[in-house]
Amino acid sequence: CHLLLDGETEQPLTVTKVESFLRHYPRFIGMQRITEPVVIGQKGGCCGYVIIAESHVSVHTRGHTAMVDVYSCVGLDIPLATKSVVRLLGFIDYKSQAISRPMRMIAD
Repeated sequence: CHLLLDGETEQPLTVTKVESFLRHYPRFIGMQRITEPVVIGQKGGCCGYVIIAESHVSVHTRGHTAMVDVYSCVGLDIPLATKSVVRLLGFIDYKSQAISRPMRMIAD
């Protein structure tokens, strides 16, 4: 499942805030982080990602907006995953979409 959220915050998200989100978010949704978060500041925002055992989480920010992608190859509790993003990043408004991957996993 691929969860996409576009959100608006009262204050621009800092590199520190995004790094903290990527460090702690996987635990809130029952996933296992397998790398340290990577976050790079850029003019007007930042971008970052973390690899989880189940796939990845990424964040791109600019000003008061953020785009979050959560991808899991083993399923995802969409309401929990959405609420956790909104709460941890402090979204005051957001739109979300969940996309199921229709393809079958390739067997060894």
